[in-house]
Amino acid sequence: MFSIPFLSFNKQKRKVHMSSLFSAYEEDFKNTTEEIDNITRTLEDGIKAQEAHTADPTRLYRAPPASGPQSRTQELQAIQQCIAHAKDLINSMQYEALDAGASAATYKTLVEQYRTQIQKVERGMTALKQQCTAADRKDLLAFGGTDNVMGESADADTQAARLVAIKTTEKLQSGTKTLLQAEKYINQSQELGQQSLGNLRTQRETLENIQNTTHDVDGELLEARHIISGMQRTATKHKVYLWSLIALLVFFVVLIIYVKLK
Repeated sequence: MFSIPFLSFNKQKRKVHMSSLFSAYEEDFKNTTEEIDNITRTLEDGIKAQEAHTADPTRLYRAPPASGPQSRTQELQAIQQCIAHAKDLINSMQYEALDAGASAATYKTLVEQYRTQIQKVERGMTALKQQCTAADRKDLLAFGGTDNVMGESADADTQAARLVAIKTTEKLQSGTKTLLQAEKYINQSQELGQQSLGNLRTQRETLENIQNTTHDVDGELLEARHIISGMQRTATKHKVYLWSLIALLVFFVVLIIYVKLK
């Protein structure tokens, strides 16, 4: 009698929890994309400053370090990590949207918008990497990527060492590209896993509905069985009454005949 309201209450609690969890993922996603925008803006401003110095050597330009937290390579890696984190958040939001009930369509639309946004960022990363590689090459050839101001010259040995450093950097970037490709495959596998989980969830809900329907049918059959049993008892009582009446009538008939004959 009280199981249905209890289940309804649990579903409402689950929807509220799901909504708050989706909002938390969404807030984290917005913070992550904002961090990507800030890092991208910093890199683009540095490249523009280098180009301005090339066009007008009187303009001051201080190159970022060739390695370390403030290097362009590290900044690009930070962007890549943010993109990977954003993809994980999108997968988590997609999983939550599967259990959103009436709001599932709205949540799925938001997830697709966020996915499109990240794909646009990934496409922009290709051009940004090329620009950063060219800028690093120019900085290394100019003064080795230290905190010097561009404009100082370098001797032949220094330039040769810098070319070796550039080639090493290119190899590292190639290895990083391979790792990113592997990470892409992992993300695709994760998306397939999320879709499989969604299909399993749908099948589970279908089985639950079938089970609930079966329980309802069992209840109706049990009630019908009780009604039929009652009808059978009533019919038996009526038969007893009828045979008792017949026996009584036969007794009176025999009695009357006996009295008359006597």
